Amino acid sequence: MNILICSDGFPAVVISLQKYLPSDDIIPSAIPDLPLHLPNADVIIPAMHRVGPDVMDATRARLINQFGIGLEGVDIDAATD
Repeated sequence: MNILICSDGFPAVVISLQKYLPSDDIIPSAIPDLPLHLPNADVIIPAMHRVGPDVMDATRARLINQFGIGLEGVDIDAATD
């Protein structure tokens, strides 16, 4: 599974996910590089990035999962569609 983290500024997230999901690909991405990784993402972890329709339309991901609490950065209406 390809797990895309919408930031390269949270190394602890990468370390934690690699520990518990060793067979999955954990992909931290700087925001300008997101378009390169979105088409192959199975899971998106927003970190502090806004996940709106533009991001959702560019991916096949079926899960948006915030690492921590809160979903204020996720457009819930677009995710529901």
